[in-house]
Amino acid sequence: MANILVVDDKFMDGRALVRQLDELGHDTNHVVSQGQALDAVADGGFDYVFLDLTLPDGDGVEAVPEIRGSGAAVIILLEGPLEELDAEAAGRLESLGEMAYVLKPLDQDEIAAALEKADACRGNSTPQPEAAPAPAAEEKTAAPRPQAEGTEAAESAIGERKLPKRLPKLKSYRDQTEKRYLKRLLKDSKGNVKKAVAIAGISRASYYNLLKKHGLN
Repeated sequence: MANILVVDDKFMDGRALVRQLDELGHDTNHVVSQGQALDAVADGGFDYVFLDLTLPDGDGVEAVPEIRGSGAAVIILLEGPLEELDAEAAGRLESLGEMAYVLKPLDQDEIAAALEKADACRGNSTPQPEAAPAPAAEEKTAAPRPQAEGTEAAESAIGERKLPKRLPKLKSYRDQTEKRYLKRLLKDSKGNVKKAVAIAGISRASYYNLLKKHGLN
């Protein structure tokens, strides 16, 4: 059993993850902003932090060093594939070293795998410092370091990625994520309303209203 903090301002996503973690036997808390997350980890005590990147008071990346400093392993919650992150955010995440990532919504197998990955990353969270420059006489014959080649390849891949000309409206983006969650919820609950509201942690009335809102009723 572990002490876990879920940081997600999307209430349904956060509550669904908390419920799944509780069912796995963990002690779980849920906050909805970067500031609340930093306050929560200030005194230590959390083993893992599931961290969303689209928070109302920050993108989450800047909070990672302080969260790690508290002794917690970080698991990044993604709205879409890692490859779709913009180049700036991808570069900042890469600079923080090896990281565990998961795509929302999660099932319990994915949660278990994320916790294992986070444990594996604990010892590799700080990027290795670059080696000191070789003496001038040896520079001509020094072989290129594999680590540098890997970094250049990653930077090249990021630079080639095209970003959309216009970002969607925030409400539209959240609606899309909510609809995607509901479709997954319908699938996992196999249409059983009682099971669906238990997983999502919402009332039947709220569930029916959301289905109607997204044309899924």
